[in-house]
Formats: sequence, C-alpha cells, structure tokens
Amino acid sequence: MDALARRARSRSELRRWLLERDYAADEVDAVLERLVAARLLDDLAFARGFVQSRLGEGRGYGPGRVRLELMRRGVAREVIDRVLAEHQEDAGVDPAQAVEVAARKRLRSLAGLEPAVAERRLIAWLLRRGFRGGIAGQVARRLLREEG
Repeated sequence: MDALARRARSRSELRRWLLERDYAADEVDAVLERLVAARLLDDLAFARGFVQSRLGEGRGYGPGRVRLELMRRGVAREVIDRVLAEHQEDAGVDPAQAVEVAARKRLRSLAGLEPAVAERRLIAWLLRRGFRGGIAGQVARRLLREEG
C-alpha cells in the first residue's frame, strides 16, 4: 500500500517493485489479485492518468513517447491503444497542433543558430518527444521559415 500511496503504478511495475524487495512471487501475485479485486490497482485507470499527465495541454510529449513509457511500465498494448484512442477522441486535438505547440516552445532556445542546424535539432528533439517524423519535419520547417 505504501508503494501505491507514493504514486500510481501499473500491476507489472508494482509486481517488479515487490519482487525486488525479496517478497515471494506467490505472495506477491496473491496480493496483486486482492488489490485488483478491490479496485486499488487498475492498469486502465493508471494508463488514463499517465496519458493525461503526459499528453495534457502544453505537456510537449507525443503519443509515441507515451506509448513507449507505458510499455516500459508493463501496461498491455491493448490498454495503451485504447487509452491513446480515447484521449485523442476526447481531447479533439489535431496532432499537427500538438507538434506545433511543442516546437514553438523549443524554437526559442534555438534562436541564433544557422537555419539548417536549428531545423535538424528541432526535428530531432520532436522525434525524441514522441512525435511522428513526417509531421515533425513539416512543422519544424514551416516554423523556421516563419521565423527567418
């Protein structure tokens, strides 16, 4: 309970955390089942909160990065796909708009660089943040033209 009180965790993440503290695997699995049954541990709710915190307004992360982070935390692909689709539908945010918001913030720190260098760095940064390459390149080039 202490681990869940500190921060939300996925089932897989909590299992790994408990096993690292030398609890027996069968005891851990039994406890996890009780937590799931009591609805104190829910991967779907965890993923929804995680997506909202990373893809919420002005956060600057793309869906690719969020997907990868959830996979690292042991959330099932089906749950990730569902939550990302729900978020896109609920938020009604155009993916190009999300890339543009993030790129505009980053662009300030690239002022004074040669245009080719700024473009390369901005696109690389957007890719690391989890945005798709095609849209990242288009938005970066357009913003740099507007700035130049």
